[in-house]
Amino acid sequence: MSQGAGARSFHLERCSALTVTDCHAELPLAHNGNPAWTLTDCRSLSLINCTATGAPVHGYEVRGPDSSDIRFVGYTSEDPGAYGFHLSEITGVTLSACSVSGGVQGIDCDSTTPPRAVQVLGCTLTGQSDRAITNPPPGTV
Repeated sequence: MSQGAGARSFHLERCSALTVTDCHAELPLAHNGNPAWTLTDCRSLSLINCTATGAPVHGYEVRGPDSSDIRFVGYTSEDPGAYGFHLSEITGVTLSACSVSGGVQGIDCDSTTPPRAVQVLGCTLTGQSDRAITNPPPGTV
């Protein structure tokens, strides 16, 4: 996991069997184009009670063909520039008791490289300028 004070964002790549709790990404710098949180090719992660505030693009971006079994519990994304959550190529992601306020879309499921086995349980998605959830894969709860 990398996190730089200058970037004010988190990037997890090729992590497995990891739990992250109570971390906050606030106002990531717009010029670097980073989401507040990026998870790439990670497996078996639990992310609990973390937040993203004022991300220039996405609050949380989960991507990569080797990404699987990711759980977000009690997460918050406030005023993202684009999406609260952007999901691409992942198999098995659960968003539980999460909230997204603002942004263009609360949860964006990439239509080119869609996620599979997405669960959205007890989440609150408010104030999006477009839609709360876009391109949910078949079977999304």
